[in-house]
Amino acid sequence: MGGRVLVLGANGFIGSRVAAALSAAGYQVRAGARDTRSSSRRAPHFEWVKADFFNLTHADDWQGLLAGVDAVVNCVGVLQDGGKDSNRIAHIDGPRALIAACEAAGMARLIHVSAVGADEGAGTLYASSKAETEAMVSASKLDWVILRPSLVVDRAAFGGTGFIRALSAMPLVMPVVGGEQLFKPVALTDLSAAVVKLVSDRSIKREALDITGPETVTMVETLSLYRGWLGFAEAPVLRVPRWMAAPAIMVGDVLGRLGWPSPLRSTAMKQLDYGASGADSDWANRLGVDARSFRRFLSENPASVQDV
Repeated sequence: MGGRVLVLGANGFIGSRVAAALSAAGYQVRAGARDTRSSSRRAPHFEWVKADFFNLTHADDWQGLLAGVDAVVNCVGVLQDGGKDSNRIAHIDGPRALIAACEAAGMARLIHVSAVGADEGAGTLYASSKAETEAMVSASKLDWVILRPSLVVDRAAFGGTGFIRALSAMPLVMPVVGGEQLFKPVALTDLSAAVVKLVSDRSIKREALDITGPETVTMVETLSLYRGWLGFAEAPVLRVPRWMAAPAIMVGDVLGRLGWPSPLRSTAMKQLDYGASGADSDWANRLGVDARSFRRFLSENPASVQDV
């Protein structure tokens, strides 16, 4: 095992764990990020390169980043426009140039991390732009695999997971809009293990896989399990009408446009409503990954004071 893998978004929620898993498996990690100074301090073992999709919208822009690379794992994604985040740049213009550059360089293997719910029907720019990315990857000549994880859980939290954890930790009651939304949470370490397998084993190619955990939970069950994991006493669920939640979500959207990635934003709410359970692709069995249930993940990763 070995070779060099370019991980894009290597300082992000998913990308950082993917890069770590690849390094632990013996790969040289060329880690792409917007801000390499702070990222390189957190993970000094990687070969950090500046990879800001705003500056990588033409195939020629990627030549240096792809030199000597055996595979690319694209973990770049943004939830909502705001600050330095742009759905169009992150999900359309940048990936289009990346695909063209990989084809021109003869670099075949591309693993693209998308998401369950990346469909036009979700009604968000996040979903429609991610669906366009998937279409571009699928139409390419590359030896590609698209991974569409359900709700990704880890000790850290981001996006939908951050939103749910914030609600679970509310004092006295757990407010919820809806509550019957379904998830099949997948542990980030299990998703990362799948990426490592796909880099080394190329028997699976030109295929999109929903990456789901073995346990289905509702929004209410997820809130209750997270609350217990954080060490808080049980609390009743408060069903909040959508009109009542709208002002808080609006504030989250404003903060997002100003550059603070609040988990309480309209895109997160719409994506959770649309559904994040995914279909059974038998990915764990096919890749030899011991995928953990949500309850097992929480039990094997006890919370600390930093999580509260």
